[in-house]
Amino acid sequence: MRIMIATGIYPPHVGGPAEYAKNLSDEYRRRGNDVVILTYERAERLLPPGLRHLWFFVRVLRHMWGVDAVIALDTLSVGFPAVIAAMFFGKYCVVRTGGDFLYEAYLNRTGSNAVLSEFYSPRYRLNFKERLIFTATTITLRSATAIAFSTQYQKNIFERAYGLDKRNTYIVENYFGEKLENFLPTKKVFLTAARPIVMKNIECLRVAFAVAQKNNPEISLEIVHDISYAEVCNKLAHCYAALLPSLTDISPNFILDAVRRNKPFILTRETGFVDVFGECGIFVDPTNIEQIAGAITWLSNDENWAAQSLKISEFSHTHSWSEIADELLGGPQKI
Repeated sequence: MRIMIATGIYPPHVGGPAEYAKNLSDEYRRRGNDVVILTYERAERLLPPGLRHLWFFVRVLRHMWGVDAVIALDTLSVGFPAVIAAMFFGKYCVVRTGGDFLYEAYLNRTGSNAVLSEFYSPRYRLNFKERLIFTATTITLRSATAIAFSTQYQKNIFERAYGLDKRNTYIVENYFGEKLENFLPTKKVFLTAARPIVMKNIECLRVAFAVAQKNNPEISLEIVHDISYAEVCNKLAHCYAALLPSLTDISPNFILDAVRRNKPFILTRETGFVDVFGECGIFVDPTNIEQIAGAITWLSNDENWAAQSLKISEFSHTHSWSEIADELLGGPQKI
């Protein structure tokens, strides 16, 4: 087949969507398929919203001839123009949701501590721009052939919020890889890899960690961003534990990478990983500083750390790129 993958970023750009697009395209090519990668170029990054989407739409149209299937790796920046173009040509089009652009935009504008499970309600009033985003996202999701979610958590929220037909929605888990080399920590460094945005809840994390540090001065917090994926993985292999009490984090790859290295983790309870990892993880209310501090203090204890490390080491679930490639094009409306 000839498969088009639309993605906002692609290597050498760093980020989860870039890695996802690269590994997925490699898998399809390994099977003998012709893969077309369309990603934002410098011109589109300089254009304002609207014009940026229009220009990407034109580029998608130019490359649509002979394409059998389109996979869009977000719901708005590439998803909206890709779905509309696919409709014009009557092409099979899967939208793979990542995060929630509307939710993140609202948090960044208001500084709210809203969690995703409560966000889609009259309590949170959208401005004009956000209502446009909601409308465009609705069109994207309702017009796609199928919608792939990474977790049941987001699937449930989006089906209600956007009035989706459940017959067109399904779950394709993130990549769960085999276990990798890790090292016993020499220091009690809690590692966080997070962009400096409201959703990542960094200020609340700093306050909670300061409280925990009073009880255990030997612990330290390292927050990283804008470093390569290889550097993050190296830090994970040597750290004491992973820490990510975001307001919401649907299926963070940072935690999956920590689990591959048998590192205990503390994660927001507003995630799709509660059901996946169960007692292997420590899940906290991201708005409760005392609870976050308590979890850090508890995990700082050597015996508790050893117990969690053992649970993580026994977690053996894997989900390969081969399975992901099959599932994306084998959903409720199979190509």
